[in-house]
Amino acid sequence: MLLPNPSLHLTFASRLRRLSPAGELKRYGSSHQPLAISLEPMEKRRIQSWAAGSITTVFAATLVFLASHLVGYDLFSFSLMVIFPVGAIALAFLATSGFILWAKASSLQAKFADQVFLLLLCLALPVLIYGAEYTYFLSYGVSTGQEAPTFWNFVKTSVTESRVAVYARGLPMEPAQRAGGSGWALLVPRFASLLAVARIAYLQFSGGRQYGQHQRLQSSSFHTEP
Repeated sequence: MLLPNPSLHLTFASRLRRLSPAGELKRYGSSHQPLAISLEPMEKRRIQSWAAGSITTVFAATLVFLASHLVGYDLFSFSLMVIFPVGAIALAFLATSGFILWAKASSLQAKFADQVFLLLLCLALPVLIYGAEYTYFLSYGVSTGQEAPTFWNFVKTSVTESRVAVYARGLPMEPAQRAGGSGWALLVPRFASLLAVARIAYLQFSGGRQYGQHQRLQSSSFHTEP
């Protein structure tokens, strides 16, 4: 029986020795320890707070969807004196409540990333609301063979074709009217209120942008030596 030529069966290490100097082999050791990614306790609290805020945002959008289909009323569009969006404000506070409560309970220190997250969270609320309605429309509102509209066309139709009813004490109740182009104008105070609530929610648990710096300054004062 012919034995294989040992010179033809080079191991990886032997090839590496031929290509690299002896001092360079330390970088290619046989250490197979798994890479462990650890987060600081404060960052774990931040991720948990963001997750809690995401859950309450989905809950707020689900509540709007259920109220629209079970009661026939759009909570997001409810306003006082036309321009004061009570419904949007209440839903925005509900959406951010998970983040606020978890951040306060875990003593989370404020960072600029938290403010950006809250802004995105509040802006995601109407997207989830329209997204749920669009998904429902595709499932039950599109006939066989009918071309489904795009999401943007669905949103435009929902805004301009929505029915707006104005109620005032002492005046006869008027039937609901088509919003038309004024539907876009009615969205302005709602989105402005979402941004305002995001800022208020950030200040609720942080006490302002200087909160984290103030806490660090206080803690460092205990370590100063005379």
